[in-house]
Amino acid sequence: MKKKFISSMGVALLASAAITTGVGAAESNGEDVTKTEKYSINWESEWEKAEDYGDTVEFGNSNSTSEGEFQAAASSWGSLSTGKTDVASNYITGAVSSTGTSKGKIYTTVTSATTSLKNTSSGYTVNGSKSTAIGKFTAESTAEMGGVFNTVYSGLTIHTATDSGVLYEARTLDSVLHY
Repeated sequence: MKKKFISSMGVALLASAAITTGVGAAESNGEDVTKTEKYSINWESEWEKAEDYGDTVEFGNSNSTSEGEFQAAASSWGSLSTGKTDVASNYITGAVSSTGTSKGKIYTTVTSATTSLKNTSSGYTVNGSKSTAIGKFTAESTAEMGGVFNTVYSGLTIHTATDSGVLYEARTLDSVLHY
């Protein structure tokens, strides 16, 4: 009888802890969604400094906060998200596209991807829409334009990962010669 009572108390305590933790995570997640949605991009400024980015990135740890703050919890998980930019040229249709993706690695992370495609000769750009995802799902943004023969096109993606109220950001860049 005593063991049964202790087991019942243990189950009740665990259930209570799980419910409390879930509510806290849901509240934090709502704040993270809002912070991610409000994040805005100055594409002119971003394109001016876009040179040395790779086409993939793993980000969202203590070394990459947008506010320069140390976040012990995030760094203990490793990175929160991965990001990628892929620029493709369709020789049949003549279109060039940039696809940017951000994939969460933690269930409580809110990620976003926003891509931009640039004709490097003329400077003309097309910006894709911001896409957001929660948890381990993938946010995908696409920008497309008609290609000009023998021209280089670059795609730049701004990735964000928000967790526990902290927004992390990263950039990836890819290019293709359209012919």
